[in-house]
Amino acid sequence: MSEVLKNEGNLEGSSIPTNISSYRNDKESAPEFIKPKKYLCFADAHKFAKSLNFKTRKEWRVYVKQGMAGRQAKPDNVPAHPDGIYRLKGWQGWKFWLGTANQGLGQSKSHPSQH
Repeated sequence: MSEVLKNEGNLEGSSIPTNISSYRNDKESAPEFIKPKKYLCFADAHKFAKSLNFKTRKEWRVYVKQGMAGRQAKPDNVPAHPDGIYRLKGWQGWKFWLGTANQGLGQSKSHPSQH
């Protein structure tokens, strides 16, 4: 293990940047793993999630992790963890996200148009 640590800091020829703060003002030239992801607005991502017709958060998690036969793959611009990404941008809970909030209550679903 000590041999591995001996060359610490010597990244010449490596594709790993040694100073990511240099990309702060030049996000276009930053490697993909440093760039912040751009997600759909809440309303569009919510519409996509509802179109999958999942009933539970567990179904969503399985879908995100391994996909599901018969359903399109999750687009990169839809977050795997919408509760964190949209926490302050329209998030109203998992039942709302999946479109099951009012099912079985004899009430019509509400569809906010937040963009």
